Amino acid sequence: MDEFGDFLEELNLTDVKTYNGWFTWTNKRDGNRLVKERLDRFFIFNVIMEKMPFLTSHVRQSKSNYEAILLDTNRSKPKTKSIYHRVWFRYDIFWAKEQEARDIITSIWSKEECNPLEKMAMIRDKLDSWKYSVTLGLRIMLIRGKRD
Repeated sequence: MDEFGDFLEELNLTDVKTYNGWFTWTNKRDGNRLVKERLDRFFIFNVIMEKMPFLTSHVRQSKSNYEAILLDTNRSKPKTKSIYHRVWFRYDIFWAKEQEARDIITSIWSKEECNPLEKMAMIRDKLDSWKYSVTLGLRIMLIRGKRD
């Protein structure tokens, strides 16, 4: 275990603290036979942790003997704007079938001058605009259909 600690220190990695829960595996037994272990963790470079000290991880309870561990990059982030609808971005699997959406993602992701976080923000903005333009026609048709 000391070697592992030395390895983390050498690479300047930080273990992201867990917001709730600690253990990610249990044998689901009762009493003295209950065993809990922390098998999964998130490690972040110290440089990133300094820029994003609000990062936390969450352990989600499940019926399995494994618990899900999620990295939260936003919930504890100090709010500078109150535009919550722009905060979350969820990729819709439908977009993978659309050539225009794939072209947007490919063109942005291939930019070498941007880091991955900047690329994701750019993709979010472009796909939001694209999604709006694609669904506008559908919304108009639905509204017209309700009036008829």
